[in-house]
Amino acid sequence: MFWAMVRFINRLIPKGDLILFYSIPDFADNPFYLYKQMVKQGICEKYECVWIVNSLEGKKRVESFGGTAILRQNKVTLMKHAFRAKFIISSHGPPLWRVPSQVGIELYHGIPLKRLLKHFGDAIDNFVVPSEFVAILFSSNIQASLDKFIPLGQPRCDALFVPKENALETLAKIFNDSVEKYKYKKYKKIVMYLPTFRDYRETATREIISSLISNSAFIGFLKNENVLFIIKPHIRDESFFEKYRSDNIRILKNSELVDRYLTIYDILPAVDILVTDYSSVYFDYLLLNRPIVFYIPDLEKYRETRGFLLEPYEKWTPGDKARTPEELVVALEEAINNPRKWERERLWLRDVMFKYQDGKASERIIKYFWGDI
Repeated sequence: MFWAMVRFINRLIPKGDLILFYSIPDFADNPFYLYKQMVKQGICEKYECVWIVNSLEGKKRVESFGGTAILRQNKVTLMKHAFRAKFIISSHGPPLWRVPSQVGIELYHGIPLKRLLKHFGDAIDNFVVPSEFVAILFSSNIQASLDKFIPLGQPRCDALFVPKENALETLAKIFNDSVEKYKYKKYKKIVMYLPTFRDYRETATREIISSLISNSAFIGFLKNENVLFIIKPHIRDESFFEKYRSDNIRILKNSELVDRYLTIYDILPAVDILVTDYSSVYFDYLLLNRPIVFYIPDLEKYRETRGFLLEPYEKWTPGDKARTPEELVVALEEAINNPRKWERERLWLRDVMFKYQDGKASERIIKYFWGDI
């Protein structure tokens, strides 16, 4: 009843030259990268661009970047902007107050490997996806008509196309290291581990990381092969590792990225090998055509509790699989010595998932919705 009343009021109010952005976390992911390109192209000079944020920290970040933000908790201010907005750009589904006179642009936050928990198909207006195949995945899972999906690409993937040298410089700044350490091969390879947060038990991912970084065979391999192993834990887990110190293992905290207006996509071009499990980030990493290793000590448990949209999992994951730290060592050795082992499968899946592979998703989205401004 409440939202029906809000939408009724919203229908009565004329829409202005206002674009609202909303992402989880604040000022991040696909909406953030699209916003940066919109500022660059002058869209936010013709339109009033405003971010809806959940925290004061997020508000300060937007404002220090030169933008305008309103707190979601401030209902009066929020509704004043919500009722005037012509465009609404989001990353986690459309807002309940949107009405047909407002153009909703859903960018989402990745390609679905796992089953989605939200069915918001009826509320979808325009859903931007990287390919027609991904449109089918979403359409079947969130119960939305295929004609609402537009294959233009993911703005965050534009960051993958920066030169590797630039990404190495960014990585060095994050860790307060000299750039030369990375550019002149102090490390033979840079590996990034992006584990998924496990819903079935809060401590599960934390335990998997802990068992890995305490394994003598794994630590010995990193030292002997001179590999830098970067771990980006889920934000709920990172506090348990913030005091961890090692020459070959670095813990990347969320704050080290957001304080610099960065995401992992700004440093992925510096990464030689990706290690993950059930995170859809590996789909995006396919655009770099570099080795991927899947560390899956709990595959059966995860399949049973969360489930996958794409099955069998083994057929949709182009890389060696490891279930123990010792097996991960073997898989990483193989990725280092034979980086083209899974190349045919990687390139096939890349072409299925991405219609465009040029780093110009944001430009296409802007042209589609706002023309040549």
